[in-house]
Amino acid sequence: MHHYFLKECESTQSSFKKYWSDLDAQQTKLLVSCETQLNGVGRRNNQWLSAKAGLSMSCSVPAQAQITLSPLAIATSVCEYFKNLKIDLHLKWPNDLLNNKGEKVGGILCQTLDQKNILVGLGINLTLSADERLSLKDTPYPVGDLNYEVSDKKLLAESLYTYLLEHHHFSIDQWNSKCIHMNKSVTIIDGQNILKGIFIGIDHDGAALLENDSGQHRVLTGSLRVSGSLG
Repeated sequence: MHHYFLKECESTQSSFKKYWSDLDAQQTKLLVSCETQLNGVGRRNNQWLSAKAGLSMSCSVPAQAQITLSPLAIATSVCEYFKNLKIDLHLKWPNDLLNNKGEKVGGILCQTLDQKNILVGLGINLTLSADERLSLKDTPYPVGDLNYEVSDKKLLAESLYTYLLEHHHFSIDQWNSKCIHMNKSVTIIDGQNILKGIFIGIDHDGAALLENDSGQHRVLTGSLRVSGSLG
């Protein structure tokens, strides 16, 4: 494993790509993490506001045979990792990590590196300060933390990365069991397309499955909102 732990960086994603281009072709296990991330990037190039006491890391992980399953597989493994630390995490399709209060505490961003590997960007709010909570109160979805304090972010990133490398096999049933909005009324928005229905799980390729009066529907991309929730 190559681990670059940076005191400060714009984003671990951009730093990762620089280091990846310098790696020997046979060295595919690369992790970049940092103490402070200044300009985190989320899904669809949205800005991710990194908590001062947050985990920010980017790493290479073997891709799933069905590439669209990779973010879901990573999310499931992250939940399992923190479960071993006695911390409950839940999933919101397609890539959000939520705490027991239903607050967003993190997200996962996946990009293709080559035929065998993907780049995984992971941001998690371990703890939020009072000032950070105040600055996030007007976000379009509730944001929270894990209430988990760590003294060594470098060690945590390495431990989590090792777990992801050893547990990257995917189970639809396992993902469904961690989904916070299973069998709930949801809305999925993808550009001008809006679909409402009951979320009944994911398909073999990671597509969301919704049921409404017109039947069952598959949705591969979009932003999901749970009825009665801000997120």
